[in-house]
Amino acid sequence: MAASAPSVRVAKEEKKLVLENFLWGLFNGITAWPLLVLHVFTIWDKYPVYNVVRDSGWYQFGFLIGAGSPIAGILTGNRIPSLRRH
Repeated sequence: MAASAPSVRVAKEEKKLVLENFLWGLFNGITAWPLLVLHVFTIWDKYPVYNVVRDSGWYQFGFLIGAGSPIAGILTGNRIPSLRRH
């Protein structure tokens, strides 16, 4: 029995929503550190650091990766050997 057209359309929309939530989480995670500093000095109070409306598993995963990426880069930056030869 073939899947009906509405169920296929719903599955595609769910995949799109998962990707969209992940990318928004990644973007908000990367911009969280500068925005947090601006919030400390009461600049840009109208923009939240974390988007509560998009609170889903994929958004949280993207936010975690995005917020941790600068820290991971700092911690592993000196450990990776250079590919250049002297």
